[in-house]
Amino acid sequence: MITFAEIILVFVLLTNFTLLGSARLSSCIRQVAAQGVVLGLLPLLVGPEGPGARLFLVAAVILVVKGVVFPKLLFRSLRNANVVHESTPIVGHTASIVLGIVILIVSFWLTSRFPLPEGQQPVSNLVLPVALATLLSGLLLIVSRRLALM
Repeated sequence: MITFAEIILVFVLLTNFTLLGSARLSSCIRQVAAQGVVLGLLPLLVGPEGPGARLFLVAAVILVVKGVVFPKLLFRSLRNANVVHESTPIVGHTASIVLGIVILIVSFWLTSRFPLPEGQQPVSNLVLPVALATLLSGLLLIVSRRLALM
């Protein structure tokens, strides 16, 4: 059975691939904002004793910072720079998506070798591979795009 946490993790993967294949900066900022909102819900699902006040606070901070504050700052920078879409990236969009697939495969392979602490079972088997793939996809975006705004 598919859990809500797995749906969130698949959404994060899909937004990673959308970011890798997109040249429109405003679309990328919206994708990052949507990813931030969805990631803000994740702490509510991973608490061992259910969502408490501390987890609600963490979720609220993630939602506000990643879903509202950062996108507003990025849109302001985009407006001040007067840029609509990215100029030619160092690595093309198709090649970025292919590299994203390779990153995802390597993430699954690498995280299958991570030893988990005794008695600790993640909320989903997708948590570690998706987290590593998201991190590496972000690094790929930073390295392969000419504009730092991306």
